[in-house]
Amino acid sequence: MVIESLDIHEGMFVKSFAFGDGLTVISSNNVNNVGKTTLVRLVLYALGEEVSMTQGFDPQKLVTRLVITTDAGKRLELEREGNTITVTGDGEPQRFIPSLEAREIKKCIYGIENGEIADNLLGAHYIDQDRGWTLLNRGKVIGDIRFSIEALLRGLSGGDYGRQLLRLRELDAEIDKYKFFVEATGYKDRMVDIPDTKEMAPDKSRDRERLTQLRIQSASLKKRIATIRRAQNGNKRFVDYIVDMGLRVRTDDGEVAITPDNLLYFTDNDRYLNGEVLELTTEKKRVDERIEELKARLQEYEGALFPVPRVDTREFDRQIAGMKLDLPAYEAILKSLRDEKAAIKRAMKQPFAVGNELFDSITTTIDDYCAELGIEEYFRKDSKGLLTKTLKRKSGTNYHLLVFAFRLAYADAVRRICNVRLPLIIDSIRGREMSRENFEKCVALLEEHFSDYQIIIASISAEGISSGRTIVLTSKVMEGAEIDPALASESE
Repeated sequence: MVIESLDIHEGMFVKSFAFGDGLTVISSNNVNNVGKTTLVRLVLYALGEEVSMTQGFDPQKLVTRLVITTDAGKRLELEREGNTITVTGDGEPQRFIPSLEAREIKKCIYGIENGEIADNLLGAHYIDQDRGWTLLNRGKVIGDIRFSIEALLRGLSGGDYGRQLLRLRELDAEIDKYKFFVEATGYKDRMVDIPDTKEMAPDKSRDRERLTQLRIQSASLKKRIATIRRAQNGNKRFVDYIVDMGLRVRTDDGEVAITPDNLLYFTDNDRYLNGEVLELTTEKKRVDERIEELKARLQEYEGALFPVPRVDTREFDRQIAGMKLDLPAYEAILKSLRDEKAAIKRAMKQPFAVGNELFDSITTTIDDYCAELGIEEYFRKDSKGLLTKTLKRKSGTNYHLLVFAFRLAYADAVRRICNVRLPLIIDSIRGREMSRENFEKCVALLEEHFSDYQIIIASISAEGISSGRTIVLTSKVMEGAEIDPALASESE
């Protein structure tokens, strides 16, 4: 995939940035705090990522338009305004809510349907200046976006771990609840609803009936969302048609061209409809989660996947209402839940070890990259390798180079398995803790193995980087913005 350009609109002003299809350097001629990181994060924001911005910068006040070309050769325009992103290509525009539909956005952009790959994609192609150079195989990429090597391996392997993942979510919820019960002394006083014990018994027919009702509800919500989106798209086509006709109206100040911005109530109505979609999408997500819970419960009636004795949490609520807590008993339950969780995680991790084709291929790639960076022994001496957890023993320049090798190996694995070349976005590759020699090793590795990728590097200096395009920032990102030509033509 190639990011071609980014337009940032703030009121009547716009600032545009063009990126090369090879290596682009965002530099500031050895001056700090002029917006390099802000620009990098705006690119990610325009791609639909829920990234945190630099202090004092609010993207909610902006409209971004990003033009990209996918690996399939499709040209897409992504327009983001607040919590709505519209993707326009050959067919009908598609609208998404980034905070709720991150997977759907990645499917639209990259063609990747596997949820676990989509969830971990950012960690495979973006190295952030704050957390990125310490993120090896688990942790936060930026903000609240997390990366897990285990999840990425599961996704890339193509295995179906849906039931196990659902059970883990259920266990996390139960563990949190029992921890609260054990630690809190006033829970009984705060209880509102006391379940009836007659409702606690497993009832397969009742659950099937409820599942059918929820599926109907989900389908209805999906239809309502689609109806609103069609109305929005129809409204936009109609407005575009009027604008293309070049109609003008006479006002007290002369003639003015008709645009979406001066059509009465058009923008307000569109924002209202976006709010409706947000509410409906949130409700649909809640219903779909309940559907998955009921499906898992019905499967358990046929035979539990991991049959570990446990107490139903609703029955537990009833017991709390009628008697004093038996803390030792509930601590034993908590241990049982934690043991079950650990057993599931071990079972899910077991396939990914030495001898597994996917595991071995990524490990070999990391080893090759480490050899080129001169740190192969640093990698090989850790018996856990790709799944290492001994991060406290790793620090300094060698660790930063190790992170670089790991992250590039993830991007290479995505290319080989998904046939997607992710744009490599690297923020502040050269800093106080990386020598010029190691910096040059990193650049050489990129040039050797990723010459057919788009690479965007934010660095205080472009010295030593043979880039196809350089963006030099001398002031804040939006300083020097020009009046939007589309708005300027209206007043002529």
